[in-house]
Amino acid sequence: MFAGRSIKEWIGLAAFVAVGLFAVKAYYGSSGTIPVTTEPHAAPIDEAALSKYSRANYPRTYEVWGDEGVERIKEREIAAANYVARSGQCDRVTYVGLSENESSPPDEVVVYVDCENKNRFYVGSYELTKEPWFLKVRKKIH
Repeated sequence: MFAGRSIKEWIGLAAFVAVGLFAVKAYYGSSGTIPVTTEPHAAPIDEAALSKYSRANYPRTYEVWGDEGVERIKEREIAAANYVARSGQCDRVTYVGLSENESSPPDEVVVYVDCENKNRFYVGSYELTKEPWFLKVRKKIH
């Protein structure tokens, strides 16, 4: 029939290839890359860890960053808390705040994340592009 094969053989070959491709996608994920590590257990995040921004409590932050900037800061704090919690180097996220020294208004938001085990991490846009295990302790807090 087709190059010496019957239709049943071609259907069987097609099914074999389809199952194989499904298995590869299930193992490697949709990105097509080999997983380097499995995700570590995420540390808990204290309910009070995130800042409660308001103009009354943070007038200077609103003055420097504006309403849209403060919204980006809030989003970065949430992302950083989750990122550090998954890093395997934090036992519990206790506080997240804007690092005024590391940030560059109006574009680059860098926040610090403190953990109960006294590790402090600084998280900006660059860090969030990496896997959580990439993160390095920048400082021990007292």
